[in-house]
Amino acid sequence: MKMLLIAIGFLAGVVFANNYPTKSAEIAHWVETNKFMVGLMR
Repeated sequence: MKMLLIAIGFLAGVVFANNYPTKSAEIAHWVETNKFMVGLMR
């Protein structure tokens, strides 16, 4: 189940990155600095 969510999130991220490259860079930085999101990734 968790792998499915990661796969969906990854695909959505790729589509989003193609449409908004500068915005996705900001979000990637925010995710890296956000402790809650980092906790979810592990």
